[in-house]
Amino acid sequence: MQTPYYEFDLNKVQENLQILHTAVQPDSLFYALKANSEMEILNALKDCNGNFEIASIGEYLKLKKIGVNSYNIIC
Repeated sequence: MQTPYYEFDLNKVQENLQILHTAVQPDSLFYALKANSEMEILNALKDCNGNFEIASIGEYLKLKKIGVNSYNIIC
């Protein structure tokens, strides 16, 4: 196994997003790619109608590659 090694529970990621969506207005909640931009996590969040905050064109292109609507991205 290579290090560092990260293991994510994508179901838990989606479950946590749904909990946050019930606690705050979903349109005001944005996931910062700076926190973790693994494609699997981004796809899991996208599948739950997640919004994203980016800081670079590279992050924008990564989101567009997986089909995130520009409406769901802030910079």
